[in-house]
Amino acid sequence: MKRNVILIGLSGSGKTTVGAAVAGMIGGGFCDCDEAIEKKLGQSIVEIFAEQGEAAFRRVEEELMNEAILDGVPGVIVPGGGWCVQGENMSVALRSGLTVYLQVAPAEAIERLNKSAPRPLLGTPDSAVVLSAQLDSRREVYERSEVAVDTNGKEPQRVALTVANLARKLAGW
Repeated sequence: MKRNVILIGLSGSGKTTVGAAVAGMIGGGFCDCDEAIEKKLGQSIVEIFAEQGEAAFRRVEEELMNEAILDGVPGVIVPGGGWCVQGENMSVALRSGLTVYLQVAPAEAIERLNKSAPRPLLGTPDSAVVLSAQLDSRREVYERSEVAVDTNGKEPQRVALTVANLARKLAGW
């Protein structure tokens, strides 16, 4: 039986890029929670945080993640970096699919993020400090994942191939 593949990790770990590639490789659906939230609320993540606050964002994130996990159609699911540390979310993920922690050093994550859209919790000159603190506070939960894949210095396609092979071996794909 196929199980969801749920990618977790810091912003900049490659969850969205790798997740989309994995979905293509295994022939599964793909749900990027941040994208789904923006579509549902008609605002960017930065605007949601600024206008409605993090608590409102987290409520919608949890609702959409629960829908994705429980919809009965397995695929690749990519929550935001902080989703799994909220309440019982990591326990839900562990029961509902193959959890894969995409490991990245904060310095490399910052390099990647500088090439992408702004992130609400990282829009400061001290982003490296913020990301390091996030990793310190989330590491224990991230490490509860079934498997971890180091993304440091690796091309997204290579990481995606590793994750796709894990999905085939451990999640029935």
